[in-house]
Amino acid sequence: MLIRFIRKETQFLSDSMNIDESVDPTPEVVPNKMDPALQASLSSEPDLYQQFVKLLRLPKFAAHPDVLLQLHLVLPHVEETEKQLLLKRLIFYGQWHLFWQVSITDATSLSDIEDIVDLLHSELRICNNVYLGVWQALRAARHESSTSGLLTSIVETVEYKFSLNKAQVSAVMSFVDELDNVENSDELAFFEENHLDTISKDPISKAFFLQAQLNLMDQKPAMKAIRSEPSILEVPGWFSFLTSSMADTIPYLPPGEVPETSEDSSRSALMTHFLHFRLAHINESDFFSLLQSASAQDAHRIFLIAYRNNQRGLLQSQRLFDFVVKLALLSRKEDVMLEAIKKFYKQMSGSTLTFALPFIIQRSPKVLQSLEEKRPELFQKACLAYIEDAPPHEIVTIIENCNNNRHIVRTALRLVDPQNASIILQGLEKTKLTAYNLTELLRFAFRNNITDDRACAIFDRILKKTWNTSALEKRGQTINYQFEDDFRFYYAMASKEERTRMIHTLQTLGQTISTLDTEHMADFTNNLYDYQFASNNFTFIQSKTGKTYILDRIMKKAMHFVYKSHTKSHLKDGVKQIRDILKLLKFDSPTGQASVFEFIVHDEPSMAFEILKNYKSRKSVLINPIIEGMARGLLRSKRLSVLQRLNAFENFRHAAKEMGYRHEWSQRLLVTYYHSIFRLPPKVVDIDQMRIHLKDAHELGIPLAVLKNWSKRLRSW
Repeated sequence: MLIRFIRKETQFLSDSMNIDESVDPTPEVVPNKMDPALQASLSSEPDLYQQFVKLLRLPKFAAHPDVLLQLHLVLPHVEETEKQLLLKRLIFYGQWHLFWQVSITDATSLSDIEDIVDLLHSELRICNNVYLGVWQALRAARHESSTSGLLTSIVETVEYKFSLNKAQVSAVMSFVDELDNVENSDELAFFEENHLDTISKDPISKAFFLQAQLNLMDQKPAMKAIRSEPSILEVPGWFSFLTSSMADTIPYLPPGEVPETSEDSSRSALMTHFLHFRLAHINESDFFSLLQSASAQDAHRIFLIAYRNNQRGLLQSQRLFDFVVKLALLSRKEDVMLEAIKKFYKQMSGSTLTFALPFIIQRSPKVLQSLEEKRPELFQKACLAYIEDAPPHEIVTIIENCNNNRHIVRTALRLVDPQNASIILQGLEKTKLTAYNLTELLRFAFRNNITDDRACAIFDRILKKTWNTSALEKRGQTINYQFEDDFRFYYAMASKEERTRMIHTLQTLGQTISTLDTEHMADFTNNLYDYQFASNNFTFIQSKTGKTYILDRIMKKAMHFVYKSHTKSHLKDGVKQIRDILKLLKFDSPTGQASVFEFIVHDEPSMAFEILKNYKSRKSVLINPIIEGMARGLLRSKRLSVLQRLNAFENFRHAAKEMGYRHEWSQRLLVTYYHSIFRLPPKVVDIDQMRIHLKDAHELGIPLAVLKNWSKRLRSW
């Protein structure tokens, strides 16, 4: 009735003053009744109606219901869908008078009433508030129905839908009508004396009387009566019912803080009663109201009630769980804080998780692993937001406990201030990171120009993570395998997948090293050489053969990526950089030298023959790896077609032989050679000759798996 009156008066005033209501009709919203971010986002909506729609579709704690009602008042028309959403929100908050004011008019039909009561029934069930909610709705309907006929229709429909006894409804409503006229404690005492039998026998009448006692009488006798009523703790809805007559019963829960504690003594006393019984059945409306009286010292009991009722399915709202966690954090009681986080991390929002991260990192970092496992997307978002301003020792903790989340580790290392690089490396020195994350750590070291023994130690750890040497040794013991060279032994014991993994690791390491500039790349390579051969620090393997293989492999890959890092029009710059790196090395690197010649020939195939001629009198300079590098450059040159590559290779091999160069082709080069042969288009080859090539390749010891691929291609021609 109040809303209808305001609307009529507003319209009358507007008409009489000839005011255009379309001009700035936006109602002023009290700042503490809506999320600031939400309030800002509403301004992007095209009109008031869209703002109204947006608010209705957000979680119920995003804005105070007053905001919805303010918008509803100024809108000339609301679609049925939005009206239904508004009514649901009013039911949740127990705003029964407003519920009927919005839902019924003088033109409301019986069919409309049935729809309204159906909505009331379904929503009360969802809110776990059927027991008391329906009686509160009936009580308000008596005041908001404009005619007795309308009220009768509402009552009869409610009786039918909720299976209520007609006589009980009549008796309770008569009881409540009289109770509503009681204004003080003396009148309430007289009322109790006249209705003692009804209060003692009818639980609903007693509920309304207890509510009046709490509102009108001294606190102690009112609380004594409430404590003697066992159903208060057994049925959800009681707390919000008992406090519904008190002032400020609908607090707004701001997203970043805990609500201020109510100074109402009756509310505090009632809360204390509920908090002493963790078995109390509490719905979301109860808990919402309960939070008004809670302080940090109540955090543990609030948590226990929230946890128990979440298990019962009575509490589901993320915003409520956020406040349970924040209240626990404000309590500064470590056991309470940790317990709340562990139990509610599945329900927490990203902002609350970010708020809780400092405590988790400092006091219980292992919880990070559970959070990362159970809510990976939310955890990652919160963690990355926190890392931006985190001190280095906390970043170390995050990385150590987020070992399975590559993105967090990679991003955390990228956000570290260069001044803190040494602290990070020292902090992660003995952590059990994965090979991938150790590679990211090596990249981090290189980005900060750290190429000393610290980087070499990370390199060593990566190799040990790639091959589990203890497991390989056990395999050897099982078959009584004798060995002197540990690397050859590990290679023999490794499975095909493990060998492939090592090859990929060395390739990745080569690529990582190639990201360094010329001086730092040479510096790291020199340090790694000393780390492997001139100290006892390298622990992955001890054999010189294995160390040489590893160094050669990463040199080859590093030079390859250095060359590739230059654009096609500046490939010669890649060759020049490789030369500059080799000049700075303190040891001979045949692999590095071979790379220079390979890429020279790759860019200009004719240079292969010029080099042979120029070194004819100094053949010892062109050692086998260099000659093979030139041959590989011919077979891979992008300047030649496949057929031209093969012809150039044959001519190169013939020229080298004629000039007296001694060399042996490695199996790897032979695979490249035969692979080029089998890439020739069918129209330019002789099938019989191709079969001969296949036979020759087999006799040269080319792996069977490779031969099968070539044979399959041959059959397809």
